[in-house]
This record gives sequence, C-alpha cells and structure tokens, in this order.
Amino acid sequence: LNKALEAIGKGLDKKTNTYLIGGGALAFRKLKESTKDVDMIFEKEGELESFAATLRKQGFKTIHRESPAYNKARNMLEKEGFPSFDLFYEDVCGGLHFTESMKDRAEKHRDYGKLSVYLLSNEDIFLFKAIAGREGDLDDCAEFVKTGVDWEIVLSEMENQRLVTKKEWVAQFAHFLDELRAKYNIDIPVLERVMKKGEQELITFCGAECTFSLYP
Repeated sequence: LNKALEAIGKGLDKKTNTYLIGGGALAFRKLKESTKDVDMIFEKEGELESFAATLRKQGFKTIHRESPAYNKARNMLEKEGFPSFDLFYEDVCGGLHFTESMKDRAEKHRDYGKLSVYLLSNEDIFLFKAIAGREGDLDDCAEFVKTGVDWEIVLSEMENQRLVTKKEWVAQFAHFLDELRAKYNIDIPVLERVMKKGEQELITFCGAECTFSLYP
C-alpha cells in the first residue's frame, strides 16, 4: 500500500487530499494485518478524477463489483500485486455522507509527494462498515470494540447522518450491532438506545398500526 501511494503521489499533477475509510486505515493503525481493497473518499471531484487517471497511467484497470455496498463508488481499479482502490466522492456505502464532523475527527497519516493521506476516526469507520455490511466488516468492527469505541461519537454521527442524508437506516444499524453482540458476546452499551430509535423509524415508515420489536 505504501509503495502504491508513493508512486501515485509522484505521478499526480496537483496537490490532492484523500481520506482512508476502511481496511487501509486499519492497516496503518495496526488493527489489521492486510487489506484486499482500499476505500478512499475525496472532498473534490476533480481530485478523485486526477487520482484515478494517475492509477490508470500506472497500469491499474477499472473493475466492477455487483455488491450494492459498492454502488456509490465512482471508480474501482486494481493491479496485480497491489490492493484494489475503491474511490468515493462525498457519499459512501449506501448513502452515508462524508461530513465536516468526520473531517474534523480525521488524523493526518503522512504525505506521499503531492498526495496527503488522512485516516478517519475509528468511530466513523465503524459507522461506515456497519452500514456497508461487506464481508469481514463484522470482524473488523469487533476489533474496534476491543480497542475501545467512543459510543457517544458514534451516536452523534448517526444522528448527524440522518439530518444530512434525509435517509432512515437506524434500524439497519441496530441489526448490525445486535449481530455484533451475538457473534462475539460483546457488550454494546448503546444497543438498547439504538434499538428504540430503530423501532421508531420502522413504525414511522410502516405506519402507526405496525407493532413489532427489533429484539429476537
């Protein structure tokens, strides 16, 4: 990954900022030994296009994945011997938005020539993974919980996303947390609060006559 980023940074024609939002960030934080794909989000569309063009000049080829978890990716590129790059602009993983609060919590990793790489906070990566629901995301989020998650930040961004995106996905988030609790026997101190919000969301969507519970 470092080798690829160094080559990209040298090949870019202008200064570019990018934010790692998945396995790449976990690898740099030594929370994961390897990653098959690198999820990146860009603030400026032109910087994403320049980054993708540089990858293509260096032999990366455009790929396509059927999974709906990738339906917001603007470019997906791969090259043998390197992780693939999944590039996003503003919206990621089922419609979550790269917000100013996420940007403020990000930490700078390092500069690679003209490329500046930032890592999103563990809490924000946790939220992205919980909603994307890709293979391995449950395992990655279990590692986050073991190392410590500020649940109030997660809940604050959850509410922020609801306001920004105008989308209802708290019930989906609640289901993910319950799966995490059940599979790893992990205490999720905010689970009941998220479950209640998820149930309210479903009642609003289905109508007041619906009666059910997210709990098994």
